[in-house]
Amino acid sequence: MTGSDWSDTHPDELQLAAFADGGLAGAQREDVEAHVARCLRCRRRLIGLSPSFDVGEPHFPEHAGGVAAVVLEALAEPSGGEPQPDELWRAVGPDEAMLVWVFRTFDDAVRVIPCSFDVELADEYTIVLDASESPLGLPLALHTTIETELPPEVFNARIATLSLNDNVERVRASRQQGRPAPADIKVGPPIVDPLDERVAFRDTLAGVAGKIGAAALEELAEEEQDPPPFLDDEASADIAVSIGLGPDVTGELASCRPHAQTDTENWPALSTPFGPLQPVFTVQELAVRIVACVLPVADPALLDEQPIVRAAGKLLRSRNDVACVALVAADPDQTTRVRDVYDTAEEVVIAPQGAHRRPFPSRPALPFVQAVCAAFEELLPNFEALDEGLLSPAEIDFRALAIQATEEAVRSIRAAAGRAKIEGKQGGYRSVGLADQTRIVQLVELARTGEVDQLQDRIDELARRAS
Repeated sequence: MTGSDWSDTHPDELQLAAFADGGLAGAQREDVEAHVARCLRCRRRLIGLSPSFDVGEPHFPEHAGGVAAVVLEALAEPSGGEPQPDELWRAVGPDEAMLVWVFRTFDDAVRVIPCSFDVELADEYTIVLDASESPLGLPLALHTTIETELPPEVFNARIATLSLNDNVERVRASRQQGRPAPADIKVGPPIVDPLDERVAFRDTLAGVAGKIGAAALEELAEEEQDPPPFLDDEASADIAVSIGLGPDVTGELASCRPHAQTDTENWPALSTPFGPLQPVFTVQELAVRIVACVLPVADPALLDEQPIVRAAGKLLRSRNDVACVALVAADPDQTTRVRDVYDTAEEVVIAPQGAHRRPFPSRPALPFVQAVCAAFEELLPNFEALDEGLLSPAEIDFRALAIQATEEAVRSIRAAAGRAKIEGKQGGYRSVGLADQTRIVQLVELARTGEVDQLQDRIDELARRAS
């Protein structure tokens, strides 16, 4: 369950930094260590201060010292039963547990709103309950911007009843229409800075919910799915298993692409200087087919060598039923580069200069299942999620998208410094950083508010910066 020990305060940045660097000792270190083990917010802050620091496994509430007695009492005598709307439940995954409020129930899923006791991290659409209003006798935050669905299997204990359906509906409607929450409902202050701590906390809380749901789906897939069809072919199975693509592939694929099917691929290997490029199996959804080709190379960087790319292009051009080739390295992560006809061309024309060169890879190198699912998402929408994605555009978190896009853009620009031939350009590329990212995120925010004058000022500022 997320939240901190409500009888004390959170450690400040200096304490957390000293803790990560080994500068705390004795009782002081023990206090911070115990706090971090049960406080999602401080685990997130600690990782931000020291990304390489191992925060260890989070504790479930009954294993963490200092948790309020009222919470432990509710967990000790849960009501049980099936989740119903207007109920607080404890949802449990392999390594995390969190408090959720049930909003809707369906046959195979429960729509919930994650809750926390970190009311100071509430944003403008997070409903805040004072201790007197909360059934637990503690301040409570309902993070309506992180609404998600969980499978029924993760609901461990019914904690209390909390009738807030009307208020939640009103806040959701306000958010969808871009208006402030109703004045009679207590919420947090608005987020105006993309670097606000509450943005990171919200992402982390959503990540916890995602892990809980994904773990349950993976377990269900392992129980229900038959072995992948390609395992019936002994030669293909040997090649796949030799680099770590075993029976779990079907289950992992089903968690992100439920309708994707695997099948044996019997095409002969193509010769390359780095070893045979062996088509092993196909992954297909509707008319989109991706061929997984294994290479006996442990270094994923070799996947981009021209002889290998040329062999992948040859396979693509000989098969009009294949959309992409997934080149799989024999490293521990089964790093995969998915390429299509464009990516395997000898050279392409670069507009507007008209220059000719080899195309850069259009997709990142990722572990096999992630790479294939990302390619399917690009080529074929996930129809099970399409209705909500298309019919509820107001629920898109543009701020989070802007932050993610600008982070990738900044990384790409700084990486381009190494390819620049003009010294002045190299310095310009390397000077791009967090300040520029923040300016662009603010530009996105202003575009949505309709503040034309401020928007023009920011555009002019970015233009001056670019020149």
